[in-house]
Amino acid sequence: MSEKNALSLDALSDFITVFAHDLNNVLGAIRLCAEMQEMMAEQPEKQAHYRQQIMRTVDDELPHLFDLMVFAGKRNLPAMEHLADDALKTLLAPFNVAFFPGAPDTLIKVNLTLFQRTVSALIANARDFGATEIVVRTACVQNPLESGWVLSPKSDASCYFQLSVSDNGCGISSENLERIFQPYFSTKNPKTKHAGMGLALVYGALKAAGGGIALQTSSQGSVFTLYYPVA
Repeated sequence: MSEKNALSLDALSDFITVFAHDLNNVLGAIRLCAEMQEMMAEQPEKQAHYRQQIMRTVDDELPHLFDLMVFAGKRNLPAMEHLADDALKTLLAPFNVAFFPGAPDTLIKVNLTLFQRTVSALIANARDFGATEIVVRTACVQNPLESGWVLSPKSDASCYFQLSVSDNGCGISSENLERIFQPYFSTKNPKTKHAGMGLALVYGALKAAGGGIALQTSSQGSVFTLYYPVA
């Protein structure tokens, strides 16, 4: 067995272990609430409380399942054309980041919610790696030339919307580079719920769009560059 295949099997094993653990916790919580609801047959208010707990538990898990389906390419979301820089300006408003738009009048066809979650995941990742300064830049390019491809563009588009997120964090270690886009891989506290899904979502979203991802990293920080086909 090659080293690459062995790493893939290790990653699959890790994924199954964490997913099974999360699923066990969710099903256990639902079962407990169902049992408590049955025990409270003569107390309607407490029954209602446990019904609400079940619904909250399910609602909390649905976004997580959504992320997994996006990563796997099994979720087709409605997409519309948007002016990329304008959409990004609105999405970045709540974040304390520097934004330098460079692609005026450039249209991309995306699901806006997924686009927002993709950008948010990159910003959250930068902060997780100790970044105090985050810069977002855009451009419209014809021939993406990168040396750090994580995902090469699969579209035959003549032009791409280039979105880069750079930070001054500690960078990503060489041993983690092969795994950071895998579901559930995280350097956070292992008890953090659903840790390790942010970059997996980014990967799935760009793959579905026919786009690409490039990554440059060092001890002085990282630059994630996304490429969306121009509509």
